[in-house]
Amino acid sequence: MMNRTSDISFRPTRAQLAALAVFALVAVGFVGYAVDTNNIHTAKESLQKAVETAAVNLPPEFDQKSDEELKLALQRSIEKQVFIEDDPQSLRVAIDRKKHHLSVNATLRVESTITSLIGPDHVDVSAATETTSSN
Repeated sequence: MMNRTSDISFRPTRAQLAALAVFALVAVGFVGYAVDTNNIHTAKESLQKAVETAAVNLPPEFDQKSDEELKLALQRSIEKQVFIEDDPQSLRVAIDRKKHHLSVNATLRVESTITSLIGPDHVDVSAATETTSSN
C-alpha cells in the first residue's frame, strides 16, 4: 500500500515557461498568416468575379457611351460587388470600339492584420478580364 504523505504538485521551470511562450507566439503567427492569406485569396476571387461581371454586363449602348462613362459604370459595378467604401486602387480600361473589345484590369489594396507586425501592412491584388461584344 502506498503512503500518501504529500500531495504531488508540478511547478513549471523558467525554461518550460519560456518554451511555452515561444510556442504561443509561433502559433499566433501561423494563425495570423493563415487568416491574412485567406483574406487575400478571398479578396482576389471577389475582385476577379466583380471585374468579369462588370465587363459582361455593360449596357447595350456600348458604342454610345464615352470611354469615361464606360469606366465609371465599370467602377461602380465593381465597387458594389466587392463591398468596398473606397474606389479600387486602380482601374485600367482599354476599349477597341471597332472590334467591340473591352479589356479591364483592377487592383485592390487588402490590409493585413497579424502579418503587418513583421511585414507589409497591405497587399495589392489584381484581376483582369477581356470581353468582346456581339454588337
